[in-house]
Amino acid sequence: MNLDRYLAQQHTLEQKELAREKTDDAEKSVATIDSILVSSLSIKPFDFATLIESPAVPPLNEDEFPKPWPEPDPEQFVVYPSWLKRTLISLVPVLDERARNAVAQRHAAFEKAFAAWQKHETSRNEEIARRRADHAALVEAANDKHRASVDYARDLETRCSNGDAPAVVDVFTRALQSQHDKFITTYRMGYDSAASKLTIGIVIVDVDVVPTFVSFRYVKTNDEIVGKERSATDRRRLYGSIVAQTALRALHVVFLNGDAVNHCIQSVVLNSFVRTSDPRTGQEVMPCLLSVSVSRDKFASFDLKKLDPVACLKGLNARISASPHEMQPVKPIVSFDMVDPRFIASEDVLSGIDNRANIAGLTPTQFEELMTNLFEKMGLQTRLTRASRDGGVDCVAWDMRPIVGGKVVIQAKRYKNTVGVSAVRDLYGTLLNEGASKGILVTTSGFGHASDEFASNKPIELVDGSNLLYLLKEHAGVEAKIEFPEDWVDQPEIPDEAIAASDSATETGSSAASIRGARRS
Repeated sequence: MNLDRYLAQQHTLEQKELAREKTDDAEKSVATIDSILVSSLSIKPFDFATLIESPAVPPLNEDEFPKPWPEPDPEQFVVYPSWLKRTLISLVPVLDERARNAVAQRHAAFEKAFAAWQKHETSRNEEIARRRADHAALVEAANDKHRASVDYARDLETRCSNGDAPAVVDVFTRALQSQHDKFITTYRMGYDSAASKLTIGIVIVDVDVVPTFVSFRYVKTNDEIVGKERSATDRRRLYGSIVAQTALRALHVVFLNGDAVNHCIQSVVLNSFVRTSDPRTGQEVMPCLLSVSVSRDKFASFDLKKLDPVACLKGLNARISASPHEMQPVKPIVSFDMVDPRFIASEDVLSGIDNRANIAGLTPTQFEELMTNLFEKMGLQTRLTRASRDGGVDCVAWDMRPIVGGKVVIQAKRYKNTVGVSAVRDLYGTLLNEGASKGILVTTSGFGHASDEFASNKPIELVDGSNLLYLLKEHAGVEAKIEFPEDWVDQPEIPDEAIAASDSATETGSSAASIRGARRS
């Protein structure tokens, strides 16, 4: 066999091996995609002990200390002459003088050597003392850091168990990020302690993560490796599976850790986004591909080993993109951009909070006017109705857009506590009775999972307090806050006109006083 033929055979073998490796990589990528959810079943709850820093400091290595010099021995500097030399020295004065000079020189040499030894010992002992002190300082600093981390971990766990929003956001962000999920690039979240509801926004990888080719082979005639392209149907299936599985995996991690910290999460709203470019403009966009709301008890009933992720989410009435591979968006159940920044650990809104108007301090009439102006700014034609007995702001509006527009029923509740699902049911009844195309329920507080679940797939929009603040800023240019007094009690609000009528009545003042008390304005 000549050399050229041998080299050609080796090249063929190498290319075939490379084709097999590329095929294996493609198959492994698909296997990883198919196991996104199942692989999460081995996840352990977030351990607060991981926040505790070990005080370990390497022991002081005394072998590296400066070595001592041997102490000068005076005997080494003394010369004892023989008996003959001593005799000659005693008889010859010149020799005696030389001997005395030699003794003086040797003594001086000893003194010099001894001084150098003393200087070295002093310096050595100082260096040893410095190293011991530095090491002791490191040990003390490590112990201080350890004690501080212990206190921090305990405090964080306690605050999280008590439903402290920043602590909950901190812990659950850590829990999700600790999984190093290769299909999720970003996490954001907010927490509504009143409803024990966590809102999560995740950004997942785009469709390019799906292998373009199924397999590869080496074509000798062209000396090239050729890939067999994956069908468009299979790419759509795989990417849809990624969207569904990453959502369920994140929910699993959240509820798993919710059980570990005093069940502080009773429901979760999760929105899945993807960062991509709009082919029409080239600008970066982040369409929402999935939005789902689920309660802790409902999720606990699932067998994640056996369920079909897409079918499971459809059973939860999730909003799922019809074409996720084409980045066709859905409307989030809760728009994450509207999540109150007070619930986001990384943002600070305290610096300007005292300069903002407090919605909780408005009178019922002012609150009605604010809502009317807001929805007018958003493009609706609004008409206030007579104030309802439950104190909500009842407003009929019209969306004048053709085909998609129509009559809109709006109701608002100035509440401190979570609005119950009965209010959502009442709005739906009003919507049907009025023949409206949509209903909007606005509150200064929040909604529980039962409300989200009831409103799902119905023409009802729920706007909680944080969304309201966002909409006021975005559409009406109003910087606002919602701060109720500690003794506030949610109750039907009384219109200003009723108070004025009561003040002008000739009855006892107790009636007007009771009405003013109900206003708490």
